[in-house]
Amino acid sequence: MIQLAIRFMDFEKAYTYRQKLISLIKNPETLKELLLEQAKLSQEQLNDSYRAIDALWELFQLNKNDIAAIQKLKTLYRDTGQSRKCAQMMEAEIRLEEDPHKKIKLQLEVAKIYGEWIDDLERSVKHLNDILDINYENIDAFALLEKLLTAKKNWPLLEENYRRMIERIPKPNKIARQIMWENLAKLYSNILNHPENSILAYEVLAKLEPNKIDYYFALENLYKSTGKGLEKVEFVLRQALSIGADPMLVGNELLKSHKHHGFYEGQYADLIGMNFYQADNPHSGLIEGLRQLQSIAPDRATKPLSNKLWHD
Repeated sequence: MIQLAIRFMDFEKAYTYRQKLISLIKNPETLKELLLEQAKLSQEQLNDSYRAIDALWELFQLNKNDIAAIQKLKTLYRDTGQSRKCAQMMEAEIRLEEDPHKKIKLQLEVAKIYGEWIDDLERSVKHLNDILDINYENIDAFALLEKLLTAKKNWPLLEENYRRMIERIPKPNKIARQIMWENLAKLYSNILNHPENSILAYEVLAKLEPNKIDYYFALENLYKSTGKGLEKVEFVLRQALSIGADPMLVGNELLKSHKHHGFYEGQYADLIGMNFYQADNPHSGLIEGLRQLQSIAPDRATKPLSNKLWHD
């Protein structure tokens, strides 16, 4: 009856006859064949994706490891705009996939669906972290993770994932660790407003890359804003000077700090030092600064002017 209906191109009748037969069949292999034929008829002759889905879903319920049913359902769910069900079929496919490269590709695709189509950030982040746990160098996974969390302004979760990345990266890979610590330091400074955590991050960066001047100036500003004391500010500025920072820039920053703390001897040493660097082209502003300092400084020293301070 089914074949006769198909021969006369009465596909609705063929569908109805086969559906009745499906309800009577108990043999799994025969049922599988009938369901696949019903899905094909629904999609190709009846142009009805939803009836095709019904047949394939019944097949999937019979055997959740049927990769053909999973892949067909994935495509149909995607084509009919059922993103969550599409993602669930992809997760079933991931569970069965043995090739690690194909598995990662699928996980990246499903993470994108959850993150950009379904707005299920938790599921998306989970899949991306599964990828990064296997290979922390997967740039696509980390870029998508950062993009999704930034777009949602989920800063605490972004912080957590920066820290998770730092834990993954082997210590010998200093460049990758440096990038992650920089991201974390900027997040603390620019968005989360956590100066203490930002200080810790920049202190780590200064140890990872002691020849980067920017880290010392960032620490200088953070020490000042958190009232960490003159000694810490002096230390980082002299570290910057020791690796090639502009002496005039460092001198000006030291001068500001010494003025803020009322340390006249330090101001005097700063001005003398800057005049030394400008010996061939004396700066009238520096000379005037010395004159003003002489007029306002107390008669006695506020603290000893050590050899170390003169040397620095």
